[in-house]
Amino acid sequence: MSEVTIVGNGPSRLGEDLSAIHHEVWGCNAIYRDTDKCDIVFAVDMPVQKEIVGTELHSQISTHYQLKC
Repeated sequence: MSEVTIVGNGPSRLGEDLSAIHHEVWGCNAIYRDTDKCDIVFAVDMPVQKEIVGTELHSQISTHYQLKC
């Protein structure tokens, strides 16, 4: 299994240097507004999901990653 860091979108992540992480980074909700260092962005908040669908980020991620169930 590969290493991954999951980063929330709360104030505790402010000041963290995501570029210093040398493996996959997953971000939550609206983190994409502040950084492009996340390999995957996932959202549980419906308004943020709709916002992401309307961005270029959505097309980049949806064509690069596929869910494996």
